[in-house]
Amino acid sequence: MSDSVLDFSRGVNGAQIKIAVSRNGGQVSGKILAEDGGPLKSSLALVCLAEIPCEAIGNRMKIVENGAEFTYIGLRPGKYHLLAIDAGRPGNWQSAVRALFPKAQEIEIHEGDRIEKDVKVMTKEGGGVAP
Repeated sequence: MSDSVLDFSRGVNGAQIKIAVSRNGGQVSGKILAEDGGPLKSSLALVCLAEIPCEAIGNRMKIVENGAEFTYIGLRPGKYHLLAIDAGRPGNWQSAVRALFPKAQEIEIHEGDRIEKDVKVMTKEGGGVAP
């Protein structure tokens, strides 16, 4: 499902669906770095891991304290965008995430993957993702 929503509100007479459930979801964890690759200078950052832009706002956003790691668990296989922004910068963080989402680092996750990936904070001016 591309948008993670299955809508049966209009009925589905005679339709069949197969649902696969796995306990072997992927996992991504790492630290948030400053734009120059050094330690984050701000006390807080926002990190997001999402497949599509509309998922980037909401439960896919996590607040991360300076020096702490972020972790996303139970991820289904697919291609995701990973981005971080400095929570201390002025402005609307939701607009910033939407604007930066297309430039974010792309990660492909397979069943059972355990990926360690640090991410640099992004700005509208520069960008910046860790290799």
